[in-house]
Amino acid sequence: HEGREVKVLSKNYPECIFYLFEPYPKYFKFLLKKFHSNSLVNCFNLGLSSKSGIMEFYQTNIDGSGSLFKPNSLANENYNMEIEEILKVEVRTLDQYINDTSAPIPDLLWIDVQGHEINVLQGADESLSLVKAIFVEIAAGKPIYEGQVSLTMISKYLSKKEFILCELGTDYLNLTGNAIYLNSRFIRE
Repeated sequence: HEGREVKVLSKNYPECIFYLFEPYPKYFKFLLKKFHSNSLVNCFNLGLSSKSGIMEFYQTNIDGSGSLFKPNSLANENYNMEIEEILKVEVRTLDQYINDTSAPIPDLLWIDVQGHEINVLQGADESLSLVKAIFVEIAAGKPIYEGQVSLTMISKYLSKKEFILCELGTDYLNLTGNAIYLNSRFIRE
């Protein structure tokens, strides 16, 4: 929600072009201000999902934890997470966005969408065969958002798309973390 990854990635990949999707207006304005003079960063005030349209967005009291999925009771019990605002936001599938704008298919698809990860992947179904790597936030334990799927479900979905899990890191206390998948079509043997 603050685009911190851009600074790190652009040091290692100085010619990388970034497409940032942020549905929450406050964070979108922050991103626009932060990257207004960087021609390699493109910001869009919309979310990505499995279908295009308008969805409810649940902004919580914890920075960066707003989601297209409603936080469940576990989120409140474990993190004192509470919904502060519910608003309607525009969402598109990544496939539709690429088709409508002629944007390139990303080499790296970085997904950090608070439980909505499988939906973003499903909305990129046509493009995934050309994506080289996916960095995705995961939950190996109990989900904290209604509708959130487990690491197992994400791995099963990506396995069908010929992606291989190559890195996994989780917090041992809550079993949330990140996973990196590589498209087997681009792995040299």
